[in-house]
Amino acid sequence: MLQALNKIRYSIIGLCTLFICQPVFSQNCTVNAGVEEYVCKGSPFVLKGETNGQFFSGGSAIWTQLSGPTVSLGSQVPSGSSLRVNVNAFSQGQVYKFRITARCADGSQVFDEVTFTTQTSTVANAGPDIPQICTGTIIMAANAPLTPIETGTWTKVSGPNVTIVNPSSPTTPVIVGGGSSGKTVLRWRILNTSNGCASSATVAFTSTGVGTTVSAGGDQNLGECYNLTQSTNLQASYAGNGTFGQSGIWTFISGPSVPIIANPNDNNTGISGLKEGTYVFRWTVSGPCANGSDEVSIIVPKAKQAITSAGNATRIFCDNTTSTVFSANPPSLTNETGIWSVVSGSGTIVSPNSPTTSITGLTPGSTSAFRYTITNNVTGCVSAGDYTVLYTVAPTISFINPTIVLPSLQNFISIPFTYTGGIQTSWQLVSGPISSTLAPSGSTGLQSIGNATSLDLEGLDQFGTYRFRLVRYAPGGLGACSAAAADGYVVISLPPTASNPGTDQVLACNDFDVQLAANQPFIGTGSWSLVSGPNTPTIVNPFSNITDVTGLTNGVYFFRWLVTAGPGSTDQQKDVRVVVSSLSPTTANAGSD
Repeated sequence: MLQALNKIRYSIIGLCTLFICQPVFSQNCTVNAGVEEYVCKGSPFVLKGETNGQFFSGGSAIWTQLSGPTVSLGSQVPSGSSLRVNVNAFSQGQVYKFRITARCADGSQVFDEVTFTTQTSTVANAGPDIPQICTGTIIMAANAPLTPIETGTWTKVSGPNVTIVNPSSPTTPVIVGGGSSGKTVLRWRILNTSNGCASSATVAFTSTGVGTTVSAGGDQNLGECYNLTQSTNLQASYAGNGTFGQSGIWTFISGPSVPIIANPNDNNTGISGLKEGTYVFRWTVSGPCANGSDEVSIIVPKAKQAITSAGNATRIFCDNTTSTVFSANPPSLTNETGIWSVVSGSGTIVSPNSPTTSITGLTPGSTSAFRYTITNNVTGCVSAGDYTVLYTVAPTISFINPTIVLPSLQNFISIPFTYTGGIQTSWQLVSGPISSTLAPSGSTGLQSIGNATSLDLEGLDQFGTYRFRLVRYAPGGLGACSAAAADGYVVISLPPTASNPGTDQVLACNDFDVQLAANQPFIGTGSWSLVSGPNTPTIVNPFSNITDVTGLTNGVYFFRWLVTAGPGSTDQQKDVRVVVSSLSPTTANAGSD
């Protein structure tokens, strides 16, 4: 009888085995340790685990170190489905291996492992700040890269313009020019071209922008066509803005009256209230970079009489207009007369002696120039104003190739385009990935590039599609003449993060839902898809690394976690297996003895 019972018991278990119904081997949770990573010096070292499914009470996932020099692991407190743990006290140039382990609700234990390599790289040091500079050449004192696969580059961060003679040399000369004062900040960045690790540091120096020569500028002889007083601008050498006590000041030395000096500390200040005679002004410079003084003479002739300004204007037409009206300033002072004349081109002046006149007989497509001259027949003073008629056509603009897909890792581009007409071109990023160096917010305002024929950009370092717009402006013309616009697209690709779809799962009998947990891509976006299986279940959140799958039936499924970062790079993908046991077998009953 005992043998018979054993045979019956074996038959029932064997049937359950046939339909993959073996609870002792089932598993209803999954863990994901992420993918292999490289940690640059100075960068955070973080274990990035993911979990999903049903877990044993108190059986939260936990990280442990498997190999490598001993490190210290931070707090292991899960946040939702994620278990992020900081790694402390690690060394450079080492390989570390870690395991994330959890206990499922059905009692099975699951784990996943990941390897981290800490990279060696030179830490940038831009050298000490330089406290005070006048003008001239200074030598940088940054550290050189320690290996031949590392390169260094200087760039200006802020401040007055300087010339970096050799941007790749840690000890490059930097030429500090004159004419402006302030603090300049330069950045020294060292890049490991093999592993991509980078380090940067800044150095600052403050310059007065003042040379050793002190000059008050050349003497001036002013015009005689004025009423009571004259005015002009002085043109002395730059003396600083008070930085380090370096500055200059104008003083009135002599003259027939006391003039008004608009800004005594401005080397190019205006002066007014000048009467007939000779004025002398002194420019005095003091400070650590330049000291001294120089004088300038301003000669004011006897006043005759002011002359009315004739004014000026330009008409731009975008159609076939053949006539227009110009209104000059009318003569307003005694003994003044005005008259129009043709300087070049076509056109008939209808009222040559009137400040307001019609111009007829213009030739569309050609430029015509006219002049209104006001003359004082007694003093001989003359004022002339130019009035011009221009014709233009509505501008056009277009990208030669409106869609460009760049190779992986290329983050700069020169986009050629063509245009006709117009006076200048502006560009803007309409939309694009956020956090790029080019546009952290994902867009920019309009920026002029003049009459260039290519859009040269760098800093496209986030994968995705960048939509650029060019605008070619008409010259403010009258008529049907508007700006032209064209949109172009640049697709940036990067090597995507490797794929890890999590651990395989074997579900218990009558369990037809599963929880998947893939790694979260650092670069790129991920998506779930069904590779094969006995039916088509529902992937609840196909674009989330953590998702439920419902509607399973008994059999074997393969799900794929695909990570992509643009068409110019190779996608990363891996599959995870989910085994769904058959319906529970009939409960064994051997009958009564």
